[in-house]
Amino acid sequence: MLVKLNTTHPAYQHLVETLERDTRDASEADLRERLTAARDGLRLLLMAWARYEDEASGMKEDRLKDVRQEWGRIARDFLRSGE
Repeated sequence: MLVKLNTTHPAYQHLVETLERDTRDASEADLRERLTAARDGLRLLLMAWARYEDEASGMKEDRLKDVRQEWGRIARDFLRSGE
């Protein structure tokens, strides 16, 4: 699977960059900072999606609900395959 990310997007540092840093030699303060950035990134992602759904109307709203449910099924399958 190929995942292409927009590294110039302002949200990149909150959503992805925190996952790429090597933590083997990180201090407790660095790890706390990384955890905070990851939390903020997740919050940003969920809030952006919620707003996107909230502002949708008509058929688009139904399609977004389908996408959300399918995304949930795929996430569940990822979790099950890791068991």
